[in-house]
Amino acid sequence: MGADWVALAVGSAVGLPTVGVAVDWVAPPQATAANEAAISRTVRRIGITSPRTSDNGYCRFVRYQVFDDRIQIRGETDEHASEAVMEVLRREKVTYSSLTGLGAVRWAKFAYYDATTKSYVEHAIEEQMEVISLVGNTTLRDGAPFIHWHVGLARYDMSMIGGHFLDAIIRPTLEIWLRRESAEVHRAFDEGTGLALMQLSEPG
Repeated sequence: MGADWVALAVGSAVGLPTVGVAVDWVAPPQATAANEAAISRTVRRIGITSPRTSDNGYCRFVRYQVFDDRIQIRGETDEHASEAVMEVLRREKVTYSSLTGLGAVRWAKFAYYDATTKSYVEHAIEEQMEVISLVGNTTLRDGAPFIHWHVGLARYDMSMIGGHFLDAIIRPTLEIWLRRESAEVHRAFDEGTGLALMQLSEPG
């Protein structure tokens, strides 16, 4: 049985590019009601579009699939990595998760934490690069999703750069794996470091 697509067009009335939400659901031939229910619980592939624009590109959509407590995200060419993950965190109401990823990008922004000034020094580079390491976690800050991640990038000459990851424009794809937890972890501003630190329970 082929894939059935349902698209809801929105945004044209306000002058935005047409965007939509697409649900791709595949059932086996002559599937029983029980099988269909099991499939709908374990296999969800949702195409999300966003009207967010940027000087560096247009965030079109992100595809992801839910596997129990894990979420696999597939970012598309010219999509912003940060917005892609944030869309999923908001839609799935993720309050705490670990994150890993790999893929390739054509532009990236990352930062170095200066412990003297207690602030980040930002850097941006525009060239095709391989994402050989992407690790981090997602928490909540002021009730909203917050991503803390670091990236390692390989350049054409096989040299490496990286740091505190801020954003990137994907080309051709970025695969991000979230493992969600049932608990909530919040962050709050810390005067001593100038950072939003995890608020964790005291031992005992």
